[in-house]
Amino acid sequence: RADNENSVQVFVSEVLDDVGPDNSFCGRIGACMEVAATPLLYLFMITVPPCKRGTAYECLYPCTFLMSIVWVAVFSTMVSSVVERWADMSGLNSGFFGLFLISVGAEIPDTIQSVTVAKKGYGSMAVANSIGSQIINICIGLGMPWALHNAIGAPVMIDDHASLQIAVLFQAGVVTYSFILFLASALVLRLNKAVLNRRKGYLLAGMYFIVLGTYATTLFTTQPSS
Repeated sequence: RADNENSVQVFVSEVLDDVGPDNSFCGRIGACMEVAATPLLYLFMITVPPCKRGTAYECLYPCTFLMSIVWVAVFSTMVSSVVERWADMSGLNSGFFGLFLISVGAEIPDTIQSVTVAKKGYGSMAVANSIGSQIINICIGLGMPWALHNAIGAPVMIDDHASLQIAVLFQAGVVTYSFILFLASALVLRLNKAVLNRRKGYLLAGMYFIVLGTYATTLFTTQPSS
């Protein structure tokens, strides 16, 4: 039981990351958010074993991994339902909400993972994580549900295919831009590997906002009634 209590304390301390009282406005907002999230934290504590090395539940890492996937699926379903409702109530294009809201929420875990491994000196792993996640999202995240849905004799109907085509064109442009930024410079300068410096980071971040603005402008200009 002592090992169990210690593991729970380690888990809670890691999640809450208690750094002491903060009486500022942001600190009070953060404290309110922690209080609001307390039921979820205890729910995670019960359903997701803390499998950190050296703890009593180290051997339960497969269960931790599977339960993490389950919770991601649950929250993804909730977010998709809420955004779909917003799109219906506002009359705006569903692709607009998908690009501006769902995509940001979906990429937050990938961003945290990339930053974590980059701080440890694994820059190639951080870049591979960002690229590999998109491959999985498109090939597995879309391909597997569509294949299963069609296997039971119910084809997937895409109503707003025009906005999807626009998004695909922007995606192709971003892939080309990233290729030029990462590999073209290395090939021209005959470097052994691609280098991601601060300037390239600013260019990537700037391109993100350019794509958002251009996509929204194109979408609402070509399809004002969607």
